[in-house]
Amino acid sequence: MKQDLYGPKWHNTKDLWNDPDNRVEYVLEWIDPEEEEDNYYSAKAWIQNERSAIVDLLLDSSRTEINAQDTFGISPLHITARSEDLTASMFQKLIDRGADISLCTTENKTSLHFAIMKRNVIAVSNLLMLGADPMAEDVNGLNTLHYAAQIRHLQILQDLWTTIPDFQMEAFVESKDNEGKNALHHLLSKHGVVEIPVARYLLERCKGIDSLDSTGMSPVAFYLSATVIFSHKDDQNLLDLLFSYGADTSFKTPEVLGLVHLVGTSRRCSVGVLQTLAKWDIDLRSLDTQGRTVLHHSAIRGTLVEDVLHFLCHDIKLSVDLRDMHGKTALDYALEKQQEDHNPDLFDSGRWIRAEKLLRGVEMEA
Repeated sequence: MKQDLYGPKWHNTKDLWNDPDNRVEYVLEWIDPEEEEDNYYSAKAWIQNERSAIVDLLLDSSRTEINAQDTFGISPLHITARSEDLTASMFQKLIDRGADISLCTTENKTSLHFAIMKRNVIAVSNLLMLGADPMAEDVNGLNTLHYAAQIRHLQILQDLWTTIPDFQMEAFVESKDNEGKNALHHLLSKHGVVEIPVARYLLERCKGIDSLDSTGMSPVAFYLSATVIFSHKDDQNLLDLLFSYGADTSFKTPEVLGLVHLVGTSRRCSVGVLQTLAKWDIDLRSLDTQGRTVLHHSAIRGTLVEDVLHFLCHDIKLSVDLRDMHGKTALDYALEKQQEDHNPDLFDSGRWIRAEKLLRGVEMEA
């Protein structure tokens, strides 16, 4: 089923069970799917059929341990829960043979956790109907709500909500992991697009929009400072929604950075996002305790782009010549960052060169 194995190691002996070259799928390495498409897919189908036949033989044997776990605590039901194809063909067979839905891995993850992480709606529904515990926490204190918020899957969130009994509902919606993060933290702290219907569904039910995690960060603060590749057109709409549900516009980090400073550190920084902050009376010209503006922070992180710089300088009237308490301008920081040793694999390693050129261009205009 799993196509790889993690069993006990044999001392001083190569463990052939853990050798990937011994998998039957290894034959596919010798077939070019582009030049021999028919052969490739027929071989793949044959392998799948043979695997299914072997699994059926094992399931038919009374000597097969249906709840056997590998060295990571992963059981056959865990494997099935993370694959829609296996759920369709194997799930009920395992249940009929007595598979334990509450079995946990070494990280205390249940099959329900696996199903949610892999967006396997069918497995989630089946496990919930069989009585799987949505409140079960893994080793990091994450429960099913946190995982569902991370993957931003509306149907799975709805399935969880209809399953939780009334007497557990308050504890469920207010639950936090070991780092103090609630469902809204998990929804907003990951990269990628957060769809408005998913955000609204959680905001209507979770009251922790201003809850702080163990580092003193709110869900909105996580969102604005998240590591993303580029801004998205829906960022400003989501931000507007978060503020309409009561997100604190005066939030400060433990380092006393405001939301406008945080957005300068992220590629979410766009004219639309800045305009939304201004719409909710957040001062885009505000200084942090070091005397730095959003321009300084954007130069330090290399997130500065042309239209944002034009907006801040021409519309908001921020000066590129403004010096912080250390006597440095945004351009000074961009030049400093260029001189640092960076990982050669760093994404967009030319970001500070770009920031320098943009800032010098404004200086020349002045």
